[in-house]
Amino acid sequence: MKCLPQMSARDLSHVMYAYSVRGAGNPDFHTAMLKQIEPTISELDYPGLHNLVYYMMFRDNVDEGLWRKIVQTTIDQEDVLPLIYYKPFKASMVYLQHHFPQWDENRENFGSFLSDYQDKFFHSEKYFNVVKLDDEFHKEK
Repeated sequence: MKCLPQMSARDLSHVMYAYSVRGAGNPDFHTAMLKQIEPTISELDYPGLHNLVYYMMFRDNVDEGLWRKIVQTTIDQEDVLPLIYYKPFKASMVYLQHHFPQWDENRENFGSFLSDYQDKFFHSEKYFNVVKLDDEFHKEK
């Protein structure tokens, strides 16, 4: 835990992912990691957000403030979401709609916080579907 303050936000997100995917670490360690990552969430790029989104879902974390920062940071990304990082964002839509349905109110009339988040996946979703269909096409031959 002593090295956490010296880690960059992206490096910390890698550590968080590694511990969460294995179900490792004690509660104090996870508390320390969350405390360290929270003020740096806005510094994360897609690879770091990918790790953090997985961490939050693997740990079943429903901290609305943390999720709001993650979603807003994703919305603020200027780059297109690379296909390789797409899956946790797609899965997080179901997770967020379940835990924070108020974020998706009035989607049809005015858009919503989650519709803005989902808009960031447009290109990745399109290419993901093409790749998936292409794989199926080649299996049938």
